[in-house]
Amino acid sequence: MVLIKVYRIRLITDHTLVKIAITAKISPDVSRTESEQTVLKRFRGTSGPHNFDRLVKLASDAMGFNDSSSMNQPRFAGDVLCVEIRGPRCPRLTLVDLPGLIPVNPGKAVQGNADDIRIVESITDKYIRDEMSVILPVVNSNVDFQDHGILEKARRVDPEGRRTFGVITKPDRIDAGGKSEADWFKLARQSDDAFFKFGKGCHVLVNRSNQKTQAGTSSAERDANEENFFRDEVWSEDSGENAGKTNNWHALYQTDQWGVRNLVPRLGTLLYKHTLDQIDSVRTDIETRLANYDAQLEHLGLGLLDPSKLASILSKRFLEISKTTSQAVLGTYRLDPSFFGIGEDEKSSRYLRSRIRDGNAAFDAQMKAKGHRSEYKVAPDEEPPDNFAWADFFHRFLKETVGTELPGNFDPERTTKLFHHYSKPWVELSREYLKLANRHCRDFLLLVVNRKLGKDFPDIATNF
Repeated sequence: MVLIKVYRIRLITDHTLVKIAITAKISPDVSRTESEQTVLKRFRGTSGPHNFDRLVKLASDAMGFNDSSSMNQPRFAGDVLCVEIRGPRCPRLTLVDLPGLIPVNPGKAVQGNADDIRIVESITDKYIRDEMSVILPVVNSNVDFQDHGILEKARRVDPEGRRTFGVITKPDRIDAGGKSEADWFKLARQSDDAFFKFGKGCHVLVNRSNQKTQAGTSSAERDANEENFFRDEVWSEDSGENAGKTNNWHALYQTDQWGVRNLVPRLGTLLYKHTLDQIDSVRTDIETRLANYDAQLEHLGLGLLDPSKLASILSKRFLEISKTTSQAVLGTYRLDPSFFGIGEDEKSSRYLRSRIRDGNAAFDAQMKAKGHRSEYKVAPDEEPPDNFAWADFFHRFLKETVGTELPGNFDPERTTKLFHHYSKPWVELSREYLKLANRHCRDFLLLVVNRKLGKDFPDIATNF
């Protein structure tokens, strides 16, 4: 099965090289599993210009597109094959070769399943929406122009055609003199009544036929055949039913709108002008990114210093934390006005001693109200009444729990038991009081650590 993928081709000028060197790697799609992404990221391949097909096959194998044992083998992938071409005469340029869109026209058979269509549409939309890119829709003229969905996509993302340059192929495969040829010729000349407007112009190329490709026709022969097609005023004898007919495409011969030899300088000029148009946008983008990097560097702060200086600064900050904590415990609040400033939340745990005293007052009130068993009826600091009924219970308890003591005496341990019985609620009340005090202390520490370390040591403050 033939893999239809995305190629990102980066050309780099390298005067240290004598010959062209090609390297490739795979940028996996985010839809891949983590393990698949790890495997694909490890792929590295190298080749020369003459064995590039072998490099592509290796990449296809890595992505699982040439596995004949798989019945559910995909036809399309969101992975990107990143090809880097280095050489002494390579222009500094990045090209993205996208898969062709699958026609989905009413009354015609769909040439791909729903997943194929979705993947290809998504890949194409991702790249052509980039305002920095130049869109080069390549459309072959031997099919109905309505089958070329890329034209409608280009119109949608670039309605004024400011960054769209059309390339028409296979003009030698069309019926000469017919309406279809006339429509495509109008498109090539960008006539007023052309069915699409390429804001950056249009170009026409003649491809190798399948037979010539299989026969290994050289680039020089291809270029010569292409020039012959546009130079001749009538179709050649080997043009089948078109032989001898008037060649309307000959009208382009005196222009620069045909052939590979004219396409290269046209694209160079297009790229140069497009770059000039994008300078302001590029400058704004650079300034925005620099501002983001500056913000990140400021966030890193002291993280850029060497460990010994960091340790010294961190020690100084911890000393500040210790002093501020001592003031909070003592309730002085005067030696660190930046932390204990007026206008801060006075009810927060920042003012620790005040919060602890509030807790003490609440604990005192709780102890008076609930610090004794309900049957005693007497709070800890109240005098028992003269007719206190529990006095008889005390006497009876002491009498019924006599041990080894002499008559008329009693063991002090008995009063301890009575006290434990009386103060049983103290345990829960004390536990709640300690929880509240602990929460105030912890909240205070979070505040002081974040205030003193949050800017320059955010990881320590966050994970405290």
